[in-house]
Amino acid sequence: MKRMKSNDPANNGCGSSNRHPSDTASKTADDNSLLKAVTAQSVKGHSFKLDDALMKVALLQDLESGPSSIQQQPYRKIDGRPVYHTSVNSPPFEVKDFDIAKLHKWGQLHHPMLALSSCEIGGEVKLYVDTRASGHYSLWTSTQIDEVWGFGSGASYDYVAWTPKTAGDSIQQAGFRLAHGALLVMFDVGSDEWFQDLTGYEDGPWGSQEVAWLLGAMSPSVHKTNEALKQQLDGMPSYLRPFYEKNAEVGEPTSDYYG
Repeated sequence: MKRMKSNDPANNGCGSSNRHPSDTASKTADDNSLLKAVTAQSVKGHSFKLDDALMKVALLQDLESGPSSIQQQPYRKIDGRPVYHTSVNSPPFEVKDFDIAKLHKWGQLHHPMLALSSCEIGGEVKLYVDTRASGHYSLWTSTQIDEVWGFGSGASYDYVAWTPKTAGDSIQQAGFRLAHGALLVMFDVGSDEWFQDLTGYEDGPWGSQEVAWLLGAMSPSVHKTNEALKQQLDGMPSYLRPFYEKNAEVGEPTSDYYG
């Protein structure tokens, strides 16, 4: 497979090798803040524009502060249950600060284009389920882009989505529908769609087992045998199986996207 754009700044309109944003300490600090802002907006599905020449970001949509008392339509129904996302919804409760000691690590994703721009910059997204809001499960992300031009962004923590607790629910089950909704937003899947071909990147996406199942429910996966495919289907939540099986290919892979 070929990457859609080169990650070399000299080849993709991201500047040239003799113009590094890290030339000075103050410039590095400014760019670090910029990249964290861009990453946060990418994860939350908010629109922005990255001006490479001036290294400025225009945030075109912001999450409203404070709880919302307005009746809201969910972003999606996933596994038959409503999922709300900060790209279109405002939490009806006070969101507590990110505290990793009080959250539950759920999964991890490598996003090949976490900082959307003329430069293709990937990064790591860690997913955490929060149970502190009464009657709800919530999803937080911890994101960090790959090092570019000799510096990285540092971690950024963002509140992304929530879903009501239901009878027989669990952190693992809620995590699937929360993460599924989050990935649909991250990869810009249309509001009436569930599928997006993600195989055009050399550098992922990939993730932990749970995340890999969600990616396979959105985009093609390749399996050497029918038995190998069956093992994957048997392990995942039942609601994902029709999506995953529809996208799956059996035989010698035509790409190295999935093994």
